[in-house]
Amino acid sequence: MVAPSPYRTAIIDCVKNGMTNSEIVKNLKVSRVLVFRTAQRYRRLGTSDDMQRRGRPVTVTTPEAVKAVREKIRRNPARSVRKMAKEYEMSRESMRTIVKDKLKMILPYAERSLPQSKKQDIADEKGSKAARWHERWLASDDAIYRRENLHCGDEQELPKPSDHRY
Repeated sequence: MVAPSPYRTAIIDCVKNGMTNSEIVKNLKVSRVLVFRTAQRYRRLGTSDDMQRRGRPVTVTTPEAVKAVREKIRRNPARSVRKMAKEYEMSRESMRTIVKDKLKMILPYAERSLPQSKKQDIADEKGSKAARWHERWLASDDAIYRRENLHCGDEQELPKPSDHRY
């Protein structure tokens, strides 16, 4: 949507005083198209207000709903879009629109848009799976693969994966 011109009221005042479009362009030093469209809108509507928008009015993704979802995500960033949609009795697509387009967060979890320090605080509070089961694969010199559980310190020897393609 385009913002209204700051010259709109001045152009309408000139039209009310009976000036022609050419005189308004010379006096205000604005484009002919701006004067023509503003004068035409005023003559058609009889007011300086914007025209009524087209289409169906917004009923689900209202500013109140956006504010409520923002507050819910602030309190619990790990909530899934599906669960929040069910809780607010709206479709998943409407909830996705609120989270992604209106709040500018990354899907599927709003937690991903938080700074790293906040993510770590959340992980520490709830003892996430990632914190409990950090695993990595190590290749040793003798070509035996070991899985090392960093949390417990246990090691398992596993056979080397075959060289075929998946």
